[in-house]
Amino acid sequence: MKIDYDHSNSDPESTSVRFRGCDMGMRRVLIGGAWLVTVSALVVSMAPGVGAHLGGVWPGLPVHGYPQRVGFVRGAPDLTSSAGRLALVVEDNNFGNATYEALNAAGRAWTVRSATPPSLSPDGLLIATTVGRDDDTVLRIRDLGDGRTITQDEIRYAAGDPAADGPRPRLAFDPLLAWSADGSALLIQLRGRRPTPAAVLDVATGQLHSVPGRGAPLGLLPDGRVVRLAVIGPRDAPTLLVATTTPGGPAGPATALRPDEPWGDPGHPLGWAMAPDGDLVVWDQAPDGGTRLRWFSVSDGSQTRTVTADLDPICAVGWRGDQPVLSTKSRSYGHQAETLPLGDDGDLESLVAVHHRMQSSCVTFADDALEAGPTRMLWGTWDALWTWYWRPLLLGLLLLGGLGWLWSRRGRKVSRR
Repeated sequence: MKIDYDHSNSDPESTSVRFRGCDMGMRRVLIGGAWLVTVSALVVSMAPGVGAHLGGVWPGLPVHGYPQRVGFVRGAPDLTSSAGRLALVVEDNNFGNATYEALNAAGRAWTVRSATPPSLSPDGLLIATTVGRDDDTVLRIRDLGDGRTITQDEIRYAAGDPAADGPRPRLAFDPLLAWSADGSALLIQLRGRRPTPAAVLDVATGQLHSVPGRGAPLGLLPDGRVVRLAVIGPRDAPTLLVATTTPGGPAGPATALRPDEPWGDPGHPLGWAMAPDGDLVVWDQAPDGGTRLRWFSVSDGSQTRTVTADLDPICAVGWRGDQPVLSTKSRSYGHQAETLPLGDDGDLESLVAVHHRMQSSCVTFADDALEAGPTRMLWGTWDALWTWYWRPLLLGLLLLGGLGWLWSRRGRKVSRR
């Protein structure tokens, strides 16, 4: 049987209109779905604590380096022994309550409980903290790789050390001074007077090695010797004496620093730190303003290098290779701690942007994190106020756009009637 089809009523134009209608309907569904997913993601990401928890949760995120941005991470969960490698610690004034937040390379944050500013080992796997106990301070070192903890009760002088027969070592109020380059030893400040006001702690054994000598202990040289600095003479024209001591051994001879020019106003240095190569860095006020950093040889006291920069260092100095990394107060809204590596020509660049609500006073880094470089993040170190609130701003625009689209659709339906 043959069937004939009648195409006389076929209307190509109406068929095209139907297809266009289906096409537009599909586009509306896709656009609406994308809008809903974006809005939902923004709402979830703005929930309290989500930003502090998300970093490091997903596989493949960086382990080495440091985050370019520190959000409002106050109230992050307490640091666990399985946290892994840390990148930096933020000292948060927190309305006078002094809290500390540690972040890893991906930006995940933890709260660090400590009576004094914590200290990260160069590789970021060890963190030294203190606990106040009556009039004594208890030291605690946590290994964030294997979970091991060394506490004050386990620390004793090594057998044969000159101070082994003396009283139990008691930590100074702010005892954490400097790590060795390989993280195997920690220089700590002790209570009391000479000859043993400081000691070197062997992290693996928990044993102390006394460091006798005159002056304040500053840091450890690559060969394990401790550098001390003593300031003598009148305040407006002091002499700085530097000496090295082998832990557990006698104090070495002192050498006077020989600056190329007199110390700037008010006539004395403003601070000092040890460089990774073993030089002593001392800073004072430059004659034309700003801060002048001068490098001195520990062996003969000669000045070897000078760099001047327009900043006021307020915290411990970190190092990115041979570049000092200094903390100062930013000039943007909120006046957060700003970390700046100092080049040979005095150029500065910001390393980390801190949320304007954090009340940060210092940011200190693990040395390896500085060497590895930043984990790139949206907006980088740009600390303009709106960069911290781009998600709620974008959410508001999306909601307004959605309402506008619904209103326009309603207007078209009314006009068709």
